Amino acid sequence: MPKTKAGPPTTGSVFRDSKGRWTARVTWTDADGKRHDRKRRATSKSDAQDLRWKLLNELEQSLNANQAFDPAKMTVAQLVTYYTEHKLQPAQFVDGRKVAGLKDPVSPAHNLQLFADAFGHRPIKTITRADLERYRAKRFKVPTRRGNDRTPATVNRELGIVRTLFRFAVGEGWLQKSPTDGAKLVERAGEKKRERILSPDEETRLLAVCTGRRAHLGPIVCLALDTGMRRGEILSLEWADVDFSAGLIHIRATNTKTEESRTVGLTSRVRTSLRELWIAAGRQPGRVFDLDDCKHSFTTACRMAGITGMRFHDLRHTAITRMVAAGLPPAEVMKISGHHQWTTFMRYVNPDQHSASRAAEALEKFNRK
Repeated sequence: MPKTKAGPPTTGSVFRDSKGRWTARVTWTDADGKRHDRKRRATSKSDAQDLRWKLLNELEQSLNANQAFDPAKMTVAQLVTYYTEHKLQPAQFVDGRKVAGLKDPVSPAHNLQLFADAFGHRPIKTITRADLERYRAKRFKVPTRRGNDRTPATVNRELGIVRTLFRFAVGEGWLQKSPTDGAKLVERAGEKKRERILSPDEETRLLAVCTGRRAHLGPIVCLALDTGMRRGEILSLEWADVDFSAGLIHIRATNTKTEESRTVGLTSRVRTSLRELWIAAGRQPGRVFDLDDCKHSFTTACRMAGITGMRFHDLRHTAITRMVAAGLPPAEVMKISGHHQWTTFMRYVNPDQHSASRAAEALEKFNRK
């Protein structure tokens, strides 16, 4: 393990991020003169102040200028700090493909810090499978920031990066065996499968309320329904990615979840709505939608249209289900939607009442024969 020498952290600060959430931050400079930031989200200003001092105490311990990491005595806090600095870096792309880093290093860093809060002082060699399983059970008892119950999918994401952390330690030779081996940490079977898709009648009602202050939402909804694009892919779309003559949209690797580019086609209604936006924008380059998010406007539109239990991501479910129902080969739909794994893709294919009726009709014909 390399010897870590770094300058002392600053006194830190608390601030509101771009979404208005209170955040604590401390900054320090390593031996190479590289500046580092560590942030932690908070529930209030006072909570952010407490987190700031907690971060300072952690950094003073892990970044002691005279302290060398000893693999035999390495603590969870030291391992988390090292992994965060060396592995959880922003993604780097070359020719449209990711060559290093992560597209979203913030979320895994946050989840690792939660784990460090619980076991930071413990040497990594003392962490047992039972410790991890108790930690998993404890996370279910902690409500989300909105006060809701923590779902299996959320806990699986939190524990997935912990599993990766210990496997990294094994790969570096700091552990002989990961305590996550054989532990019941990530259980996909417990995740609730989303089966909500938008019916044709609901689609009509939803688009009918996309007027006035929500006029921008109509093209976004149509784009999601007719291409299966994710919300982030839609909001990151630029005019340079839209080919009206060919009727295609190029989705850049930097904007996709899988970090690979792909191409989707334009239906007539999407082509028309985008061309109207293009003209209204003065045919100037830049982003198609000047928005950071559309979650609130979509929620409001659903409420006005009398639609319940619908999330924006369900529009992607609807698009994929419709493509399969229209007779497109699943392999082609996977290419269009950007899925690599069959099991993941099938989670998005949900039969609606029409496909269920078609199945019954097909069986009825078979039975007559």
